[in-house]
Amino acid sequence: MTQRRNPHILPRRSYNHKPPAGNSNNNNSMQPNFQIAAAPPKPKNQKKRQQRVPDEIRKLQASTQLIFPKSRFRKIVKELLQDYLTPLQVADEAVDALQFAAEGYLVKLFKQTNKLTIRSGRKTIKKEDLQLVLDLLGGEND
Repeated sequence: MTQRRNPHILPRRSYNHKPPAGNSNNNNSMQPNFQIAAAPPKPKNQKKRQQRVPDEIRKLQASTQLIFPKSRFRKIVKELLQDYLTPLQVADEAVDALQFAAEGYLVKLFKQTNKLTIRSGRKTIKKEDLQLVLDLLGGEND
């Protein structure tokens, strides 16, 4: 047997909550009612992300795998060759050798830039650091 609610009985009220601040009858009711917002909490995974980045860097430094996908690098090489020369076919070994050399140069460049950044007391590489290292390494090739 189910009980039917009596429409004349109001639902129970909870007396554990405080009434809204603006509805009080004291002298403070004329003051504006606003709340100061607290700073938003930091994401929970931010600390994990900060710990994960150095681990990922160490992993990439220890690996001997190529950084760029071979197919994309090959596409860039073909586009560059079409701009400067008549369309040529390039052997896979030539593209691989070019990719190894290019990635080796970039690794050397960023190692030197990172050393310069650490020497200047910062953790973030700036455009000026990279430009200075390019100027210094450019002097070796002349």
